[in-house]
Amino acid sequence: MNLYQKMALKNKACNTYHLESAKPFRPCEIKRLVDELLEQTFSAEPFAPNALPGLAQRLATQLREKILEFDFQRYKFVVVVHTMDKMNQGVSIESRPLWDCERDNHVTATFQTKQLLAVATVFAVYYD
Repeated sequence: MNLYQKMALKNKACNTYHLESAKPFRPCEIKRLVDELLEQTFSAEPFAPNALPGLAQRLATQLREKILEFDFQRYKFVVVVHTMDKMNQGVSIESRPLWDCERDNHVTATFQTKQLLAVATVFAVYYD
C-alpha cells in the first residue's frame, strides 16, 4: 500500500465543497423524540434527588445516540440536560451560541412534575 492509499484510508471525510446538507436537521422530529424520552425517563422513575445527576447524564447519552440514528449529514450535536428540584424557586437557563443562523439550529424541551424540573436542549451545528 503506497502513501496515497494510506492517506485516503486515514481521511474519512474529504472536502466536497457542498454548502448545504443533503439531509438537513429537522427540529420538529427531534422535539418529538426529546419530549418522549424526557417523559419516559422521569415519569417512570420514583423521585430521588440524589439520582438526578446520573439520570441526566444517561438521558443526554441516550438522546445523542438516538439523534445520530437519524443520520443528519454534516451536523455535530451537543446535548445538555438540566435537572433540578422544584422548591418554590425560579430558574433561568440561557445560552448564547455563535453560529450560522441559516444552517445551525436547536431544540429545547421541558418536563415537570410536582417535585422536579428537567430541561433538555439539543444544539445542531453544521460543519463543512
